Amino acid sequence: MYSIMRIQSIAKLIRLPGEKWKRALKRARNIKKYAPKYDPEKWNSDINKTNAHNCYTYFLNLTKKSLTEACEREKCQKKNALKPQPG
Repeated sequence: MYSIMRIQSIAKLIRLPGEKWKRALKRARNIKKYAPKYDPEKWNSDINKTNAHNCYTYFLNLTKKSLTEACEREKCQKKNALKPQPG
């Protein structure tokens, strides 16, 4: 029951204007199936990891140890040139 309720709440959030409910539910199931498990500890346990990564790496669910180490060496802040960029 919880799973169905969760899928419905996801569908409600992502439903596009004019989109049929059935289509939104299908997309919500795919999101639930393929999205990585929510793990805030992975991203918030180390300030250097947080400062060296951005929404792009969060979306990919990818952390790079080399970026975290470089941030630690350079004592980087939230805004820095180390963060990966798409493209």
